[in-house]
Amino acid sequence: MSEYKLNPILEYQNEKLIEVLNMRLDKMDIEERVRATSMSPMFSFWREVQDCLVDAADEIARLKARVKELEDANNDR
Repeated sequence: MSEYKLNPILEYQNEKLIEVLNMRLDKMDIEERVRATSMSPMFSFWREVQDCLVDAADEIARLKARVKELEDANNDR
């Protein structure tokens, strides 16, 4: 039986997909998850892309609120 070889680009995309799914399971940092997701073919796991973008938006909102909190505390001095 011969071994089927994928196109190197598809092989790379498959590796990134596995990486993203592992990151999700391991609760990895959102920044790294977004970077890995950006390297993956969207048509194969659009739901993962959506979840990643929602998590990134939530993190941005949290950081904006923290920056505002720190700015307000600095202005009260």
